[in-house]
Amino acid sequence: NMKDNYAVEKVWIKNRMDCCSDRIDGVKVYVGDFLCGTVKYDPSKYAYEVLCEEGHGAVGQTVKIVNDKTYLTLCEVKVWGPKEPVIEDMASEDEVYGEKSAAVDDAKSVASCPVGKVVTSCEVATGNVGVNCDGALVSEKTGADCVAHNGGGGQGVIAKAECTENEQIGDPCNGPKLLKYKHLYSKGANPSLECPTGYEPVLCNAHSFWGLKDKGVSDVGVIPNDKPCTVPNCSDQLFCDISLVCKLMEDLDAYAATVCPDCGGWNCAEGEVCDMVAVDEDSESKAPACAQKQTGCDVEKMPGGSGVPDGQ
Repeated sequence: NMKDNYAVEKVWIKNRMDCCSDRIDGVKVYVGDFLCGTVKYDPSKYAYEVLCEEGHGAVGQTVKIVNDKTYLTLCEVKVWGPKEPVIEDMASEDEVYGEKSAAVDDAKSVASCPVGKVVTSCEVATGNVGVNCDGALVSEKTGADCVAHNGGGGQGVIAKAECTENEQIGDPCNGPKLLKYKHLYSKGANPSLECPTGYEPVLCNAHSFWGLKDKGVSDVGVIPNDKPCTVPNCSDQLFCDISLVCKLMEDLDAYAATVCPDCGGWNCAEGEVCDMVAVDEDSESKAPACAQKQTGCDVEKMPGGSGVPDGQ
């Protein structure tokens, strides 16, 4: 318990090595109720780092390390982040401007979201993309920075961002919690991005050090959502890069119908198996559900007899 709200960027865990080191497999690391990540056991490691980079760190009063399957045996835990507590901003959205960049080629202006929030709108407030401004991108690492790039002959740029809390929402497909917003990035001769199934595009930005004239990018560095998030006619040497912000579908029933209509997309825990079961007694409709995996040789199910596993 940290006694106050802090932004946690990283949690470092030193594992026990003389015994039972595999108990750390599947351990979940939370800051408050925000799931930063899950540890995957590696017999060659004695320590693990779990990053909480989304939105410049996860905010909470507590760091919880949870193992639902067995005993938790740790030797040491360290937490990284700014030493000053976070003053919570109750506003759901923030509009942020970066400082004006220098009037030199490739100079940057960065609009940074408050801790715990991510970019959901990113523009070059000074415009002129495709003329003497090279565009804008949302940072790949944290999703919390809007970066505008000055171009040759430009008089400086100003980045403008709108920032929103990136909640974690229960997965309708029985998996780990889902981020409300996901941030994707690509670069190359013809970079292209699409949102994962169950997510919808809300913002596509583009940038090139060699300009974006006649490449379908708006004056403020945005590709409209009714167009594919792609930039054509670049090259391996004169590459372009793009960023895409995706938002989880508002209708979670529609999400489930899209992502996990059957067992192919349904998540079951270790030792469980998925099966399609009737939604109710009076319906022919079926939905995926998890049940304890059976061996077929449970003695209590064969009174007075015994079973020998045959692989079936």
